[in-house]
Amino acid sequence: MYKKQGKAAVFFERNFRTQHLQIQAVPVEQDMVPELKETFTECAESNKIELHEIPKMSDLKQIVPAGAPYFYAELPSGDKLLHRISKFFPLQFGREALSSPLLLNMPDRVNWKNCSCSKEEEILMVTDFRKDFQPYEFNTT
Repeated sequence: MYKKQGKAAVFFERNFRTQHLQIQAVPVEQDMVPELKETFTECAESNKIELHEIPKMSDLKQIVPAGAPYFYAELPSGDKLLHRISKFFPLQFGREALSSPLLLNMPDRVNWKNCSCSKEEEILMVTDFRKDFQPYEFNTT
């Protein structure tokens, strides 16, 4: 779906201070893909956290023990970035990296609480998404 729109998906998740995992899928313009790794790395450096590249063919389960806290991102280039959380970790790190001026340029969206919209806007977005996603839907009969 994103490819048809000239975009690529960035996936990230964190397992830290929560009872459930959420995988975030964020579309970025295709021409921004080469900037992603450097932007995540710079954001990590500014937050004083170490972001490690893991082998492209590896599985996260091979590297991080079950229940261990981590941040993980998969970039459209195939690069996989991992931070093993020990103490401090900025909860909005993935959003912060992607909303940077070089990528989405949406600093007001770093905190998810700032992303609310009216019920009417929400209904319109859902309707548009369903229409765009319809060719990929496999659950309808």
